[in-house]
Amino acid sequence: AEAVASHPDTEIDLECVQTNIVIFSLRNGDAAGFVSALKQKGVLASAIGPRAVRFVTHYDVSRSACERAARMVLEQLAAGH
Repeated sequence: AEAVASHPDTEIDLECVQTNIVIFSLRNGDAAGFVSALKQKGVLASAIGPRAVRFVTHYDVSRSACERAARMVLEQLAAGH
């Protein structure tokens, strides 16, 4: 959530992130296209609206795997999603 919040093309309320679920909006993006591009990189997410993206982590996903996924998300955002 913190990685996503650091990018200017996203909207997220960090105070609402209290569990393993992270939902954010792309300011000028296409959630379905963004999710599709991430899937090609091995990061799974869900488009839950035209601009909204949902991530869910599980207890068996390591911190390093989450950090790696966050880097890929930021790379995709930088590429113009």
